[in-house]
Amino acid sequence: MAIFSELVEPSCSSSIDRHRYDVFLSFRGADTRYGFTNHLYKALEYANITTFLDDTEIETGEYLKTDLESVIQASRASIIVLSRNYASSTWCLDELVLILDQRRASNQIVIPVLYHVEPTHVRNQQSTFGYAMNEHNRKMEAETDANKRSEIAQKIERWKKALTEVADLERKDVNGRLETEFIEEIVKDIYSRLRISSRSHLPQLFGMYPSIKFITSWLKDASLHTRDILTILGISGIGKTSLAKYVYDLHSYEFDKSCFIEDISRRCDEKLNRSNGFNGLLYLQKQLYDDISELVPSSGQVHDGLISTPMIENAVARKKVFLVLDDIDHLNQLDALLGSKGFHPGSKIIITTTNSCLGESCALFKMNVKRRHIKHLLRGLHETESRKLLCSHAFMSKDPKAGYEEVSKKLVKYCEGHPLALEVLGKSLHNRDLAYWEECLEGLKQGNDSPINNILRKSFDTLPSPNDKDLFKHIACFFVGMDRDVSETILKSCGIETISGIKILTDRCLLSIGRNNKLMMHGLLQEMGRFVVREESPDKPWKRSLLWCPEESFEVLKQKKGTTKILGLSLDMSMRESEKSHKTFELNTDAFRKMDKLMLLQLINVQISGSSYENFPQGLRWLCIHGFCLKSIPSDLPMANLVALDMSRSKIKSFDICYSKKPKRQKLTGSCSKNKRLLGSLKILNLSFCKKLGSLGGFDQIPALERLVVTNCSALCKVCESIEECVELVLINFSYCKKLEKLPRTICMLNKVKILLLDGFYNLNESQVKGRDVDSPDKFKANTIDMNTKPSSSDIPMGIPSELQFVMFAFPRSLVRLSLKTTNLLKESFPIDFNHLSNLEELYLDGYNLGESRIEISDMTPLEMFKASNRKPSSSAMVLKATPSERKLFMISLPRSLVRLSLNDNNMSTESFPMDLSFISMLKELYLDGNPIVSMPDCVRSLPRLEILSMRNCKFLTSVEHPPKTLRELILLFDSKPLLRKVVFHPHMSPLKFSVDMQLFLQLFFEIKGLVEIQPMISVEEEVLRSLGWTNILSRGYDESEIQMYYEFGIFSTIYGDKKEMPNWISHSRKGSSISFTIPSSRNNIKGLNLCVQTFLSLNEFFDLPVITIRNITKNQTWLYKHCIGGFTAGEESLIMLSHWMFGKNEMDTGDWVTVTVAMNFGLANECGVSFVFDDGKTDEEEEDVLGYYKSWNHIIGGDLSAYQTTTGEYLLETSLFALPGNEPKTYYRRQR
Repeated sequence: MAIFSELVEPSCSSSIDRHRYDVFLSFRGADTRYGFTNHLYKALEYANITTFLDDTEIETGEYLKTDLESVIQASRASIIVLSRNYASSTWCLDELVLILDQRRASNQIVIPVLYHVEPTHVRNQQSTFGYAMNEHNRKMEAETDANKRSEIAQKIERWKKALTEVADLERKDVNGRLETEFIEEIVKDIYSRLRISSRSHLPQLFGMYPSIKFITSWLKDASLHTRDILTILGISGIGKTSLAKYVYDLHSYEFDKSCFIEDISRRCDEKLNRSNGFNGLLYLQKQLYDDISELVPSSGQVHDGLISTPMIENAVARKKVFLVLDDIDHLNQLDALLGSKGFHPGSKIIITTTNSCLGESCALFKMNVKRRHIKHLLRGLHETESRKLLCSHAFMSKDPKAGYEEVSKKLVKYCEGHPLALEVLGKSLHNRDLAYWEECLEGLKQGNDSPINNILRKSFDTLPSPNDKDLFKHIACFFVGMDRDVSETILKSCGIETISGIKILTDRCLLSIGRNNKLMMHGLLQEMGRFVVREESPDKPWKRSLLWCPEESFEVLKQKKGTTKILGLSLDMSMRESEKSHKTFELNTDAFRKMDKLMLLQLINVQISGSSYENFPQGLRWLCIHGFCLKSIPSDLPMANLVALDMSRSKIKSFDICYSKKPKRQKLTGSCSKNKRLLGSLKILNLSFCKKLGSLGGFDQIPALERLVVTNCSALCKVCESIEECVELVLINFSYCKKLEKLPRTICMLNKVKILLLDGFYNLNESQVKGRDVDSPDKFKANTIDMNTKPSSSDIPMGIPSELQFVMFAFPRSLVRLSLKTTNLLKESFPIDFNHLSNLEELYLDGYNLGESRIEISDMTPLEMFKASNRKPSSSAMVLKATPSERKLFMISLPRSLVRLSLNDNNMSTESFPMDLSFISMLKELYLDGNPIVSMPDCVRSLPRLEILSMRNCKFLTSVEHPPKTLRELILLFDSKPLLRKVVFHPHMSPLKFSVDMQLFLQLFFEIKGLVEIQPMISVEEEVLRSLGWTNILSRGYDESEIQMYYEFGIFSTIYGDKKEMPNWISHSRKGSSISFTIPSSRNNIKGLNLCVQTFLSLNEFFDLPVITIRNITKNQTWLYKHCIGGFTAGEESLIMLSHWMFGKNEMDTGDWVTVTVAMNFGLANECGVSFVFDDGKTDEEEEDVLGYYKSWNHIIGGDLSAYQTTTGEYLLETSLFALPGNEPKTYYRRQR
């Protein structure tokens, strides 16, 4: 049985935000004003603790000033310095009485400090305290006015009681201590108890929570590494400084010494600091040395010889320090501030920079001592956070004003998650009308100078060489989104050093390498790079080195204003905004007559006219002409220096430059030597999507070719055998050339090919092999490879196993990546052995049914990635109709080196898997999406290093039980209604990311156990509900089968729709999103707290369940609970969110001051209510065991929450469970039928 008790509301304001001061200092000025108290005050202020110190103390003898009384009431804590003559001051004694009154009234924190006095002397008014009280008594007796004498007598009695009371409080004693260390201890204690880090002065950082959590976890790591550095990386303005400052404010008090040095690169650039005569770096050394060596920074001048790196090294070696070095851009800055001799164990250093290699290159890491360096890259905000940040500055709200929604969306897209750009734009657009917004957006689109350019420009200006700057400009103008290898080849031919250059740009966060090896650049950086080029000649684009803007390129070519200054030009007619208003423009070939130095030319959807191409620049290295209208390549097109030729989507019918007529060949080659080939420099050829291309030849004229890309050429049926002349080929891509039935027989002669892509070869079947005089498979050369004919035994040479397929003979052994997606190669009757491809690292066989194939890859030790799937929409219905008993055990041997294994869509049942997979013990990622498995295969548990397990769209899946404890991510998402009923984790499972379909939460019997428990209310025992104090919930018109209960961290939760009132057993409530109270006295122990929140959500609004913060101010403990799910409303809803928090291990005691806050991203919290559940005093073991199962969990309040601790006394209780919506909006709770 549970006992409920009403809560006692504090008599004064409970809002922390109403306090003007953190600390009130009470002291005897004559004793400590110019010594101990002065040092204590400065230390408190230096730690950002707002402290009141009365500098106008006057011995009035009778009354305390009224304004001082209000100051005491407006302070969160008081520090009382009890010195020898403290009691001789009536002023001090009156302060003491007021402070203790405030402690009783509002639980104000009181810290008595015994400054060279004995506690018994204070308690019993002995020694100097006794002399002082005797003196007060003498003055009372000398008073002739009876009324005044009576008043003084009453005050003396209050003073005595106050001295006795303060002596019995928990206190700090300076006796036997160094004052500097003693003061540090006081500051650290008050900082922690007041939760200074949670004050409202900390800025709101949108979208930074994951980074804050990551860095907090790094900070609380108790490792004793003496060189523990975290580098926060990112482009300028991405939020590095804000994040570092936020974390510093949160955690600096946890260290012996801390220092935050901001804006280092700018301050180092200052040749002389005007205020003190120091140069920039020397001044920063002085700041650092003062912060970590002396309690209070020295005000005197310090000469060069005193402020040096060795002295800093000495200071940091003695104490556990927390340093933040903001905006480092040179190695000498880091070495001067960190030195090379190491730090005290447990010290932490955070560096913010745009240069990722600085931390690893500093002198600190050159010693032969174990070190640890972690990098954390900031990539920007997601769209939702970006919108909130923009609107918070533009509208002082999280949402745009009516009518501004579309233009706000466009600005958010323009900024690409860049926080500073969003902030600057938001502030500049505050209180502006819609027309101004649209004009601003149009100016940004036109590439006009924006305020953010100057900030980003600094990273460009500090690049170490002109080569790096040229490389950045070229990439910004032409190569963003292009393959890195292709870009490097082209740019290198233009005289730009790319290998070291790209590394420098990536190290400095000016460039990144995206998926599929693409060059990626933030949009604002790209705009800045283009603006730098535009500055070469703002008004005359033909005088610039690079032209990329469609409008400007169009005008230059149309008016034939090309000059020798132009090195690169791009014109995409589809990007011209005014194109539709103009008739089709034909570009004449003589428009390039004056561009003698043009090396990069990109023309997309440009119609070219003219009888001669001789006017095209002779020095072209990259020619990209998409949509070329001629049927063949013009014979007079200058191609001798071409390195890359891209004629995608052209109308050419053949590519064969082996011209038979001598004059034509001479016209192409000019006066070149006999051995000069027609395209002797060409390394990249792309003819993709040339629908009329029927044949491909002339390879003997392009011997330097490295990349051949001919994809989606639906008419291509012949590839010339001369491909063997291209001995430098590294990549060949013939994907989706549906009519191509034969590969050149000489393809196996190419020993440098690493990537071969033959996806979508619908006519590719087993090959006919004919060969003679073959001694071994290694030397075997095929004469013919016919992809429509199955080989006969007589066709296979002696010594070649008959079961080997054509891949062994036709594909080069040098292959690193082989993709055979959706081809017709594999048949049940034709076993596959890829083992001879000894260099292969990635093998893709999508479109094959492993249940009907025999694949041998066990000896491929380099193989790290194997992916096979059989996703065929036309046959998917048939596959799903098959019963599990019809599945075959897949015949496949896997190499032990595998790290990632993908077996998606292979029609594999649970029975298809072997009993044990421990032989691939290195496996970290396993993807089983789309297979008709009923339960998680047992063999998954035998994988000792598995971190990611995905069973997306496994439509027959009903249970997932006890996945490996090493798992960090589990994915269970479905496109249609799932059958999954149960997910069970090991009770000691570490926290993991769990992505699950929200449809599951609507199902009546869906349960999760272990990590988080979800069960229908109908299955919860009545004794459990009674023990929680949840009575009469179901009598409010809701069937228990329509409600679910969630349990995690020792917290029970449920949610249901109700437009009525809160449950009647919620004894104390208040309108709004917060409530404060003092825990009432009771003879029984507290079992838990019930919290009820009534919210209102609008039509079709997505909601996160609230973040609930319960803070025990008295005990300095905080729990922030973020519920595991959210959902959609299908109409206007008033929801009741009920939670029970199990407390029972001294987390809450009588008299504790507690605050509860409910934060919601969406919707409103109309009302909050609480009530406590107490033990009924009985010792009935049966009733005590009702919640025994829930109390046995590891990660609960009162248990082990170390994995969720963010700082001292604070825990963020959040399961990384992502419930994702299906196609239709749904709710997580059920409605009344």
